[in-house]
Amino acid sequence: MNAAIRLRGLLLCVVGFGLAYALMALQLGLGGGPLVVSGVPGAVGLVGLIELLSGYPFYQVARRWDAMHGLARFVLGLALIAAFVVAFWWGAETFYFSR
Repeated sequence: MNAAIRLRGLLLCVVGFGLAYALMALQLGLGGGPLVVSGVPGAVGLVGLIELLSGYPFYQVARRWDAMHGLARFVLGLALIAAFVVAFWWGAETFYFSR
């Protein structure tokens, strides 16, 4: 783990999510769908988030995941799936009940 990787991840995360937010706000101001223009900057932001949290370059994350013990990979995988399900559920609740 390198501090330079975490700094690069933070930079990619801020730039990617910031640009995605700006493009979504611009698209909503023009009256279009918000997700069409923010896909690539959002993906760059997610790559930065992965590098920021893991401390490894994005291209090495799969190799590091495969090197983990099977039980640890299973538990961490379940925790990630549960976190994403809760996040999507919260997003759907917020979107549908805010109208």
